[in-house]
Amino acid sequence: MSSQAVGGGLVVAVTRADAAAVRPFALFDSFMRLSPSGILVWVETIGRGRANFPIRKTWPPRLVSFRVQRSWEGQPAPNVQQRVWVGAVRGWDLDVRVYFATQHPSQALLARARAQIARLRLP
Repeated sequence: MSSQAVGGGLVVAVTRADAAAVRPFALFDSFMRLSPSGILVWVETIGRGRANFPIRKTWPPRLVSFRVQRSWEGQPAPNVQQRVWVGAVRGWDLDVRVYFATQHPSQALLARARAQIARLRLP
């Protein structure tokens, strides 16, 4: 995986073979440029210790706990699957998303996504 800080507390990691295709990162356009075996992991801080953000979770997130969205508002193409995990961990309010360029990721692709999520570190 290749990572880039995009700004505003956002980090994007993508499968190495797709790194050139999604640079510069462009919201939604980059998802459409992923190869069928591509994975894009999006991690964003959306605040710190907000009282109105009580979703306490443990770190790192587990892919099995992500909400699977096969379609959503603003979806750039029907083949793009989004998995969403939102939670507060050690004072950080986080939004973590995994995008696949297929609605039916293989077990190998899911394993690659799980490995990348396990590598995530909080500051």
